[in-house]
Amino acid sequence: MEYMFLILLVLVLAYVLYRNFDLFSKFKNNKVYIECYKKMLNKEDDALQSIDEYINNSKKEESKNKGRILRLYHLLDNNNDYIDSLNDIDIKPIFCKNDKFNKDQFKLNTDVFVWLYMLLAKARSLSKFDIINELYVKLASVPGIEEYVEYQLFKAIYNAVLEKEDGGVTFLTDMLEGKYTDYLYDKNMIGMFKRFAASTLAYCGEPVDDYYQEDIPKFAATTIGKTYLKDLGIYDKYVIQEETE
Repeated sequence: MEYMFLILLVLVLAYVLYRNFDLFSKFKNNKVYIECYKKMLNKEDDALQSIDEYINNSKKEESKNKGRILRLYHLLDNNNDYIDSLNDIDIKPIFCKNDKFNKDQFKLNTDVFVWLYMLLAKARSLSKFDIINELYVKLASVPGIEEYVEYQLFKAIYNAVLEKEDGGVTFLTDMLEGKYTDYLYDKNMIGMFKRFAASTLAYCGEPVDDYYQEDIPKFAATTIGKTYLKDLGIYDKYVIQEETE
């Protein structure tokens, strides 16, 4: 009996150590990822080098492809050739395990949607419609992704920048009114995603609820918000507050 207990204790300790190591690795990886996009947004000279190092040093395909999305944005922002980088992106490993959608994987990588939204706006500002359409195809191929608010917002922004269907107005409006309970979503980031929705609705020339109308300048005061609104061509319409992280 004592022997069995000892084996069980060893197995539990081994699992705890593995989990701690895995969490530490993810934390360290995510910290480097954040540093990469901060350098990119601040237009630091070594931004591309840092992104390439992140991609090359990452052991998991999900991290490599998150880095490739940043790389594509950086190349676009600096008017460099982007075709190979666009083709290299595989979005499935970011949200899937063994080719099947994984909720935990999705939750860990929800932040990648920020850059997918940003890429749509950036590509729109440069009339790079091939990028917009290819990103849509890549994301739509992820099984189960259509059940999430984040994807529906991506689709709405896609329709807005290409002026397709209703320009995404119906979902953007529903999202700001809280009518998205039929979908799953990451509660930690829904506030930021609503800011993307409000800004895109303003870009469409549609009325925006007073609360979000007042919130857009706050979004514009962040580095990400300023960049997004500038790419949509509506940044100058808002009273800009002191810029924040």
